Amino acid sequence: MWAHYGGGHSGLCLGFDVSAMGFSEPDAREVEYVAAPRFRELFLSLVEELGEFVKPWEKGRTYPDEVGDAFYTRQIAKITHENLFVKSEKWKYEEEFRIVMDPSGLHSFDPRSLREIIFGTKTRRRRHQASRRYSKRFGLAARQPQESKARARKLRV
Repeated sequence: MWAHYGGGHSGLCLGFDVSAMGFSEPDAREVEYVAAPRFRELFLSLVEELGEFVKPWEKGRTYPDEVGDAFYTRQIAKITHENLFVKSEKWKYEEEFRIVMDPSGLHSFDPRSLREIIFGTKTRRRRHQASRRYSKRFGLAARQPQESKARARKLRV
């Protein structure tokens, strides 16, 4: 993960206690890893559901707007889930957990939910110092970085 997302081991990763962040279960979940993309199966199931819902062969079949909105919202949720929470099994070693917020953008979190700062092996000293300042600002206990099994340095807070 560090090579792809962490600036070639020069970045840092924040570890949170998700239960302390105040996000509901649908917003935060583990990534599912699959052998092959399921887009064909998803498309076919959505088309089948649409046919069952609309039933164009039945004359005079109508629905209140709320029923139609709920149906399409469920279909969009299935597509969104597949795009945001499913990856190829070749990435399984990442053990990724994602938080998706609506609306997207910057969101605040309770600083007490921060549990660790993991530094890449090539992280510059000033990032370490900035993290220590953050910890002090929010009254968090900080320890010196330590080598981990993954060769990343950790600062426990």
